[in-house]
Amino acid sequence: MKKGILYSSLAGFGLVLLSLAVYTNQGAKEYYTPREVTASKDGYKGAAEWLHRMRANPQTGEIDPKDVENARIQARQFASKKSTSALGLTWENMGPNDIGGRIRAFLIDKDNPDIMFAGGVSGGLFKTINAGASWAPINDLQENLAVVSIAQAANGDIYYGTGEGMYYFANGVGTGGIAGDGMFKSTDGGNTFSVLPSTTTWASIGKIVCDPNNPNLVYAATNSGVQVSEDGGVTWANPANTFGAATLDMTIDSQGRVWAKIGDRFYKSDGTVGGFTEISKSQVGIQPNELPRTSGRSRIAVSPQDPNYVYVITTASNNFDKAYRSTDGGANWTVIGEQNFYLNPHGAQGNGQGTYDNAVTVDATNKDRIMVGGVTLWEWTLSGGWELAASIGGSGGGFPYYVHADMHHVVWHPTKPNFVFALNDGGVFRSKNNGETWDPISKGFVTTQFYSIAVGANGEIMGGTQDNGTIFIDPANYYSESGVRTPGVNFNGSVRDGDGGYADMSKLNEDVMFKEMQYGVMGRSTDGGDSYESIYDFDRMDPNGVAGNGSNAFADFIMPFTLWEKLNDPTSTDSVIFSADSLVNDFGSGGGDSVFEGSFVAPRFEKTTVNGEVVNTTATLDSLGFTLDAGSRRITVDANGELVASGVNSSLKGGSFINYFIDASNNNLPTVEFKVSFDSIVKNDNVVARLPISYNAGDKIIVKSRTNDIDLIYSLPSAANSVTNPEILFQDAVQSAFFVGLRTNTLNTPTGNPNDAGGIWMTRDVLTNLVSTPEWYHIGTLAQSELPQCMAVSGDGDVLYVGTSSGRVYRFSNLSNARDSASADIDDFYRTDSTRASTSVVQKTMIRNFGGGRAVTSIATHPFDKDKLVVTLGNYGSTDHVYYSGNATAAAPVLIQKDLSGLPDFPVYASTFNFNDPTGKQVVIGTEMGVYTTDDISAASVTWTAENTGLANVPVFDLIQQQTIRYDLYPTFKEGFYEGAIYAGTHGRGIFRTGSTQDYIGIKEVKPSEVAEATKMLNVYPNPATDKIFIDLALESRADVTVTIRNISGQLMKNVTYNKLSKDVDNIEVGVSNLAKGTYVITLSKGSEVISGKFIKQ
Repeated sequence: MKKGILYSSLAGFGLVLLSLAVYTNQGAKEYYTPREVTASKDGYKGAAEWLHRMRANPQTGEIDPKDVENARIQARQFASKKSTSALGLTWENMGPNDIGGRIRAFLIDKDNPDIMFAGGVSGGLFKTINAGASWAPINDLQENLAVVSIAQAANGDIYYGTGEGMYYFANGVGTGGIAGDGMFKSTDGGNTFSVLPSTTTWASIGKIVCDPNNPNLVYAATNSGVQVSEDGGVTWANPANTFGAATLDMTIDSQGRVWAKIGDRFYKSDGTVGGFTEISKSQVGIQPNELPRTSGRSRIAVSPQDPNYVYVITTASNNFDKAYRSTDGGANWTVIGEQNFYLNPHGAQGNGQGTYDNAVTVDATNKDRIMVGGVTLWEWTLSGGWELAASIGGSGGGFPYYVHADMHHVVWHPTKPNFVFALNDGGVFRSKNNGETWDPISKGFVTTQFYSIAVGANGEIMGGTQDNGTIFIDPANYYSESGVRTPGVNFNGSVRDGDGGYADMSKLNEDVMFKEMQYGVMGRSTDGGDSYESIYDFDRMDPNGVAGNGSNAFADFIMPFTLWEKLNDPTSTDSVIFSADSLVNDFGSGGGDSVFEGSFVAPRFEKTTVNGEVVNTTATLDSLGFTLDAGSRRITVDANGELVASGVNSSLKGGSFINYFIDASNNNLPTVEFKVSFDSIVKNDNVVARLPISYNAGDKIIVKSRTNDIDLIYSLPSAANSVTNPEILFQDAVQSAFFVGLRTNTLNTPTGNPNDAGGIWMTRDVLTNLVSTPEWYHIGTLAQSELPQCMAVSGDGDVLYVGTSSGRVYRFSNLSNARDSASADIDDFYRTDSTRASTSVVQKTMIRNFGGGRAVTSIATHPFDKDKLVVTLGNYGSTDHVYYSGNATAAAPVLIQKDLSGLPDFPVYASTFNFNDPTGKQVVIGTEMGVYTTDDISAASVTWTAENTGLANVPVFDLIQQQTIRYDLYPTFKEGFYEGAIYAGTHGRGIFRTGSTQDYIGIKEVKPSEVAEATKMLNVYPNPATDKIFIDLALESRADVTVTIRNISGQLMKNVTYNKLSKDVDNIEVGVSNLAKGTYVITLSKGSEVISGKFIKQ
């Protein structure tokens, strides 16, 4: 018997209960004091509210199941059309394949217990044939993947129900769960499923039970009441037409009696279809041995060992209320547990979740033992009372008592009595020792619900999820699809983590990453993701201290932020200093020595860049400018190159010399050696030798950017030397900006400040100041109570677009000139002199108002053309979801609807341009049901194509196209990573990637010799070129050949494909007359072989 769980660290922002023994007798209740209780878990309501806002009809505020069904019919009709894919995308799943998502449906096959089924609430049905060692999806393109319930009939037929709406409610705003599409049935052991046509109007099926003896008798607990089929699901009826209230729970015992919670009442059947009798009583005048009616969600469990043993768990205000027990088939009831400060499985610091997570089961071999699940997992036994059955702290460290938070179902194995399964927001957990210890068994159960994703410089993936924090995946690892939950954020002195949100990774400094948990608890990592620290200026951005309080007073449940980076920003006003300072040899204190000798080696700048630029500059050593000072003594060099003593008490002994030579043993660097021998010792005076250096005008030198010490190559505009011109300023062109969107709310307004603390904030030193809080600029406010929902920055960093919860799209422009507080911060005047007019140059323009209730879900700008803009909208019940502008920076830009012809009427959540498309017109969007594309977003009548080969019929919440920033490093690809690849973050099936849009430029640092070898392999001539180039092919067989040309900033300039070239074709000609002068990276793809090189256009 467990006596408790001894564990003291909080991993994940969850509830860690160390040990709690709550003993109850069938009479009086006595509660023992726990050793420690630490509680903190933000509830599910914020997620449900956010999701509902994305989907709800803007007029009614509700999600009409008819709108959902109509959109699905349109999508099926759309998919049935024979059409050529616009972009020809194919997708591969990137994981995480070892971190499961929320699961409510679980089934162990009655004939072969090694076969099990598990359903993700938005990711579909999975099957294992090896007792959970690995899982695989059954049909990613099934009509509906919101699997919530499952059952098996006596003849082996399997039924699963869809729609999570009854359990994923937010207060007063409807459901955040994906609507169902009825019930699905398999007659071949779960290999294939088909929808039961008579059930397609059911938006939510919370439970399914099958009669143990009659294989055609099936019961369903639905949002419209109890439904019963006596013909294996062909037709359905409501028993006696009396049970129309939502039925949140139902179970069946070994005798075929059905137990159900319908509305606020409990019922039991006599084993016949219509024989239901209420077993609960009105709370007015209720007796101690009676079961009360209750409006809160309840769960019922019957012992498989003895059907007369029945347990009921009730909730009140979403918290655990009472546990009831009957040993006589429901005739009499005893309270075996009642909520107090310690016993509240469904709550955490008053944040009850009883509607969302609620489970109870009876031990298969011990009718006097149950497990109860809510936020945490508990057990009760007749002999031992209540105690915690698992810890929700300790994730990721092999802690054997860990089970993920939020229990939705607990199942005992039918043939292995020591095996028990806990189904929760983290997938499937199994105990093989009757609940003593646990281990996750979610390998391949890829059902993670992502909100946002980011892609790193080397193809790493990071994303914020519902229920599982922020997950990091490195495809270069041996377990390439394995995910790791990232650490929490040190926020105002405590480490916080919970649901994830936005994420980003710097490509200029790979150690810098950003993540958040709900409601704007955001942090930055400067150590490659080992730790995260908050970077807000709380005094200014949160003057009333509402951040982190579990509400949207500070920021939305999912707070948008974005990082803009550029290797060469021509508008940068930052500078770095090149110094031609004298070389110094510091001996420190004389220490009683009289002889001081050393050498000076000329500095050399040496580098060959990936575009062929060569830097090989060596400073000139001025041996005649040599000095050595020891207190008042000074040694110099005369016109003949001889050491000379000067200053007080300066005199030399023999053997002193200075010698200039070329050091062949040290890369032929110019070197000056010296030896100074005084005629008396130097005691306490410091001894310092100096040698001036100089550079010529036009010399190429290297200075370090303030961002990650990135090399910057410049030519000296004038001679530089240590005496008359030691320092020259150069532009630091490596730039970044980081933006966050906070709620505009009077709760967060600093007293007396006319500008609300909410709105849009920008910092420009998030990558240059890594040791303290960056300097933030308040660049604009929004309307009162308006929530930023998405944002995007133009490729040049000059324009930020923000979409809001009020259906507005704002443009903040002239950011290139907003470089300090005076030019960027709208509050600068208030902070310095409230009577002075604002000097901010940032221009805020509302470029479109789609109306209240519309959710602006994504904004995409073309990285090479900031006038091209795509805006997407959510909301069922609307017929407009995609807009495009070709003049987004104009004074009055025009946004034109682009989904009038054929796109189903469902929410669109994500968008991106395909920057590898030379026309700049290809757009990819993520929708409620997968990915759609067009090859011409600018067309008067846009043609859309479903592009879901390898993907799933799942909501796509984010789309990212990989774009290299450090083109100074990356001329050839790292294996498994491709420039231009598009990544899709789905809300239910993890992350997918397509290489169909990729191009083979970029991604590993190479040595100059490797660059030369690559150029030699790709024979390009003439090089330099003026109007055309020729490329040798050396084909071994007939092949398709593709040539891509990019400028050094990564912009695609030319893309040419030659289909089925004969091996007799020796070379191809490519015109380059329209290219500007400069260096270009060229890639040749022939069959499976890819070769990169470079050429210069004169």
